[in-house]
Amino acid sequence: MTLACYVVLGLITVGLLTAPLLGFVNRPQLWFGLPSIMVWMGVLVLLITPTLAVLELGRSRQERGAGEDR
Repeated sequence: MTLACYVVLGLITVGLLTAPLLGFVNRPQLWFGLPSIMVWMGVLVLLITPTLAVLELGRSRQERGAGEDR
């Protein structure tokens, strides 16, 4: 599960960094009434929060499990 979250975080990072270079994102067009690059960046930023939350919950469960083994 954590490997999948790290892969998702990596893809989000690549998507954020390459947004100005992506042709379908960096065009003078509107998505949902907003510039396409703004929607693209907003969606990726909103995806960061649940991904980091899953990583943090998994980490705290592992730490609790390690504390009970002692």
